[in-house]
Amino acid sequence: MKKEIKSINISIKHPKYEKVRRQANTIEDLFEEFYLQPTVLPIPDEIDPIFPRISINSKNGHSNINFSQIGVDFNVIYDDKYSFDYSLCEDYIKERMKLIQTYLNQSKIEQYYYVGIMCQVKFNYEGEFDEIHQIQDYYLKQFDVANLYDFNQKITLLEEDTYFHNITLSNYRDYTGDIINQDSPAILSFEKAKISENGIVVTIDINNRYQYTSKGILFETAKLDDSLNYLYSKNREWIDKRIYDYSFLQSKEV
Repeated sequence: MKKEIKSINISIKHPKYEKVRRQANTIEDLFEEFYLQPTVLPIPDEIDPIFPRISINSKNGHSNINFSQIGVDFNVIYDDKYSFDYSLCEDYIKERMKLIQTYLNQSKIEQYYYVGIMCQVKFNYEGEFDEIHQIQDYYLKQFDVANLYDFNQKITLLEEDTYFHNITLSNYRDYTGDIINQDSPAILSFEKAKISENGIVVTIDINNRYQYTSKGILFETAKLDDSLNYLYSKNREWIDKRIYDYSFLQSKEV
């Protein structure tokens, strides 16, 4: 079994900031070491604030950052050595999150609603592996699920009266095969396609949304480091240990 980090997303939501498009030059200067020139999207200020006003793509093509009037969304896709070394993945996001924090400070965004990290981890099995059978034995002994084809389970924990820990476990299959149409979306022919990889995917989603949604309390941007350090620490804890406490997955690679 191989544990593979596929992606990490960090999202910060804050009160409406209408001047985000005016920060294009600041964003270009701030992120120029890692990112290409910003794309300023021609969306009028009165249009839904959730839509990005500025987007930047990394020079290596592995990440992008979207700036809207109400938040910043940082998305990373990992491959090669990063996929199998969470420390490298963590260093990558920490370095760029420092720049995002500088943007928030320079834009005088002094409070935020919540921040969250979402990490997708694949557990790949070489050779014959029946993940559906494993799921049936571990989770579904009390149900008649002889025809089970797919499985998706989510649990949510509330920790420290502040942080939601959302953990989703499901099976996956990757296919190789002939494409039977050239339109979008392309559809695989399952008659001819072969499963190239199958296993379990776990999505870890940790955020401090509970404090705002239940109590209406905003966080101070000046203390964003405290929340980020908690997210980094707990995300690593789930990846290194807690996933195995809540599932049939084995912590040792085989």
